Amino acid sequence: MNDNAPHRMSTGVEGMDQMLDGGLIPGRPYVVAGSYGSGKTTFCVQFLQQGVRQGERALFVSIDEPPAELRENVRFLGWDVGKIRILDVHPAAKAYSKRVSLVEVAAQRAVGSLRDARADAKTESMKQMSPDLSPQSLQLMLKQELQEVKYSRVV
Repeated sequence: MNDNAPHRMSTGVEGMDQMLDGGLIPGRPYVVAGSYGSGKTTFCVQFLQQGVRQGERALFVSIDEPPAELRENVRFLGWDVGKIRILDVHPAAKAYSKRVSLVEVAAQRAVGSLRDARADAKTESMKQMSPDLSPQSLQLMLKQELQEVKYSRVV
């Protein structure tokens, strides 16, 4: 690595850090892609765990796995996700208090009715709404979360 190279963040995976000349460059977006079971979530959680070990704040945006399932899978690996904040945007989310105010403008009528709904009716309504999670609603949720807390690592 040369002296003019940008600062790097360790991924938590020694071999990956070597291939990347020390890790990932902070503040840049990266895409982690692969088929089901290829280790995307494992890699991302390792990246976040590395940050937590260094005293950094970490956020996991749960899009394709319910948070409870994610926590259980990570515990199975012997890791503790207690210091990793999990933002629940999984389509099957039953309830997420910030989600109510962050759904797209087009869904505002449904959101208003969800505030006062019974728990069982709320669950049914969320099932009907949530499969259409859009990039815009995800962006709004992330924007609010990132305004409230400064995270060093977000996946």
